[in-house]
Amino acid sequence: MTKPGERLAVFHPISRVDLAARHAKVPSDDDAIAPARLLPMLAASVWEPMTVDHGADRFCVIASRRSMGSRT
Repeated sequence: MTKPGERLAVFHPISRVDLAARHAKVPSDDDAIAPARLLPMLAASVWEPMTVDHGADRFCVIASRRSMGSRT
């Protein structure tokens, strides 16, 4: 169980572009870690997305745990 203010990292050590290319695809908003899909899921829960890093060699989203009464 996490407490308000604690953080969650969604990390993949390969960029979304490279990961899709390994599967002979292009990145899509349907991908599990696509920001268009992932950020709304986090925001609809107790997680507040803080940063999205689309690095050339990684993908990382950091979110902070909100208190239950502070959904926006």
